[in-house]
Amino acid sequence: MKWSQLRHQVENRFADSIAGRVSIHNARYRTFWWGASRVWIEIDKTQVINMSWMTGGGEFDKEAHRLMNLKPTQRVPWTVPPHIETAVKTILASRSVFSNQDAVNAFQDFLMNPVENNLKSENPLLRALSMLDRKVGKRRLKSLNAKEEHPLVRQLYEFRCKAEGIGL
Repeated sequence: MKWSQLRHQVENRFADSIAGRVSIHNARYRTFWWGASRVWIEIDKTQVINMSWMTGGGEFDKEAHRLMNLKPTQRVPWTVPPHIETAVKTILASRSVFSNQDAVNAFQDFLMNPVENNLKSENPLLRALSMLDRKVGKRRLKSLNAKEEHPLVRQLYEFRCKAEGIGL
């Protein structure tokens, strides 16, 4: 699916109370031979999170290097063992470090999965997007407890509650 179609479908799933206030963007930098890009989410024209290949990929390599106990002169292999990859992604997600591909995958999952699955997902990006979903109504927002959530999920939850007129 083209980026413009994905963006349009994701933004159309946002609640009416926040329509036009939340937007997602993608920039592709063609001057780099690998086609580096970044994805970011804005609320009221203020960037909330930035997800880029350069930060996400670089941090992934650093953490994988550390977890694999490689010498400083050794490079991280192209294929990282699955248990290392899972551990690295968990560590990076807890620090809100995501790549642009993580964002695109979350957007696609957001559209394909039922809202109940998205809210229970281990992916904080998916849970954060779920806070903006039109299928999450006022009653469900009131019943959610976002105090122990990932900072991005908590931020979007508080934004949505404020937009809906729900006191925290």
